[in-house]
Amino acid sequence: MIPRLFYPLCFTFILLTKSSSVLSAEKSKSIFDMTLSELLNVEVITATKAPSSLKTVPATVYALSSKEIRQRGYHSLEDFLKDLPGIDFVDMQGTFPLIWAPRGSYGDENKRTLLLIDGVVENNILEGNVLGGPQYSLHNVDRIEFLWGPASALYGANALSGVINIITRKGRNINGSELEILSGSYNTQAVKFLAGQQTDNIEYSIAGSVYQTDGPVFKERNPAYSASYVDNAYSVTGRLSYKALNLGYHRYDRPMGYGQFFNSANEVFGLPLFGFANSEGQAIDNSLSPTEINGQPGTLWHSVTETAFVEWTQSVEQLNFKEKLYYRNSEIADDSYSYTLIDGDWAFIPFTHFSELAGVKFEVDYQISSSEQLILGLQYEIRNVETGYRRRETVQNTPLVFAISGERESTDYKNASSFGQYRFRPVAFQNTSITLGARYDDNNVYGSTFNPRLGLVYAEDSITIKTLMASAYRAPNSFDLFTETTVRIANPNLKPEKSNNFEFSFGYQATDDIFLESILYYNRLTDMIVSNVPIGDIDNDGAVETQNQNFGKADLYGVEFRNRFSIGQSAKLFFNLTIQEADSKQSQQQSPTETRVPNTAKYKSNLGIDWRLDESSSLYIAARYVGARSTAATNPRVEVNDYFVSDIAWNYSFSDRNNTSFNLKINNIFNNRYFDPAVRSADGLTFPTQYEYPGINVLLSFRLDF
Repeated sequence: MIPRLFYPLCFTFILLTKSSSVLSAEKSKSIFDMTLSELLNVEVITATKAPSSLKTVPATVYALSSKEIRQRGYHSLEDFLKDLPGIDFVDMQGTFPLIWAPRGSYGDENKRTLLLIDGVVENNILEGNVLGGPQYSLHNVDRIEFLWGPASALYGANALSGVINIITRKGRNINGSELEILSGSYNTQAVKFLAGQQTDNIEYSIAGSVYQTDGPVFKERNPAYSASYVDNAYSVTGRLSYKALNLGYHRYDRPMGYGQFFNSANEVFGLPLFGFANSEGQAIDNSLSPTEINGQPGTLWHSVTETAFVEWTQSVEQLNFKEKLYYRNSEIADDSYSYTLIDGDWAFIPFTHFSELAGVKFEVDYQISSSEQLILGLQYEIRNVETGYRRRETVQNTPLVFAISGERESTDYKNASSFGQYRFRPVAFQNTSITLGARYDDNNVYGSTFNPRLGLVYAEDSITIKTLMASAYRAPNSFDLFTETTVRIANPNLKPEKSNNFEFSFGYQATDDIFLESILYYNRLTDMIVSNVPIGDIDNDGAVETQNQNFGKADLYGVEFRNRFSIGQSAKLFFNLTIQEADSKQSQQQSPTETRVPNTAKYKSNLGIDWRLDESSSLYIAARYVGARSTAATNPRVEVNDYFVSDIAWNYSFSDRNNTSFNLKINNIFNNRYFDPAVRSADGLTFPTQYEYPGINVLLSFRLDF
């Protein structure tokens, strides 16, 4: 249940915001009131760090406003991502809970994509990945932008395959309070609030959310399956501005189950085997309990991230200065645990890690002229990163119970970087813009990297042509570098993974209501970190040791067709088709192998329609088709079948209060049963071969503004 104290807390903030005089809130246009040309020229910032037209930025970018988020019934980051083209997904209904791979770059468990919230990186510090979930509520989002392809020339480490940029709502866009209550399938409940104002030189916003669900029940795994629960995940966000000074704080806290990440040991419960050839669910050591043990959930994965920053901005004629000091920490909280099968009995195994960082960033934006812009920046960051999960000791033998025992062991990372970007339009070619950029990062642990960028964009009334070239990198994390097992030894000499990308796109606005775009891309990944490479019997104990090494390569290439249509002010449509190839090679010394990148589909398409029924209500219908997907070499399934799924959202706004609304969201409206290929070994033993999606499910939300 949602904590009772959360409701009076929401109403307290609402009353406080009503007691002061406010300026009128800034209003943004509805998608239905915008022409296709206006939608194509929406300003975005992710691709260049400065406001630029979507049509002319040197990258492939998609942007969605707060109004579209509400109309489409998006509640979480995962809702937004699943309607984007060219991305492969693995949804395990727990732990991550969604793994995504833009343009075939699978294999990293969300380590090659950067998540930004108001310009500050949100990725987990130790592992470098994005642990999503319902704590990232979208009720406080002014705009989300997604950039496909490398962006390390601007953002540094881990901006290898894409960037997700969340821009939160400012006080001037709120000027009042909002309260949202959500209820739905699987005993899902959520409460969200938002308040903000701007008065003279002071502006503030504060937002929060609490979300809980029992989660879907995958009965094949266990009739009492309960591993996809979320136990009061919450978010707190605050922003305060006074003249040129901005203060920010946010915390995202998510206690949830492992979901389908590990296999269920059905044999232990006297249940039949399931899955591939009815061979999964054996009593294999390291399987996790899918249901309660000793009155506790079988697993708890409690991820927490916390950020605070101070930002100063100043403009002097054509110069804009920005300086930001920030502090972050991320952890798997020390109440996390799993009931793990060891020698036929359920062992209680706790786990935790904590890492933190502090940094400073300075940027200057020089608008040389109407056709020239120069951005320069310096950044310095210090990280204290735990080297892995903390050590444990046995405190009880029957049943086996462990407790955290070891002292926290950590490594200090120091990273200094400088970057620059020069954009200009040649005098003789005013329809052409050229972007030159580069970033240099020097790290005391894994060395230095240099990542250049070139973008050529030609844009006139009906035609847009983009040619883009860039490199990027993923930094090896402490797990990659230092974590050891009984047979794996550390490799502190790992290098960053590298990406070299080429992209060409042609966009044509055939009429005022039709825009057609074709994108060709090629991405070469090198020095990919391959886990557990055999290196021989190093210590002469008769066992072959392994090590993480830079032995992987991949060639990712494809074509995307992105089409947008407008039917007056009644409807907006999109249709996307992606055809891709993703081939990998592991150049191990004695046995090089070439395979298709696992968990990727050659064909994907998606369709969506935003349809205004009348002045008060709208309908959003989305459908996606995903072709058959490849699997890991250790997965006994050669491939996982294709699927088609469709969702629908109905939004009703009261005519006298534009921001007061109902939203009904139905996912998987045809109740299709479909699967994603599983991660890691996916051998059907410790790890399942595939993950099942939930059937039809419903969410109803009521939103009231004050």
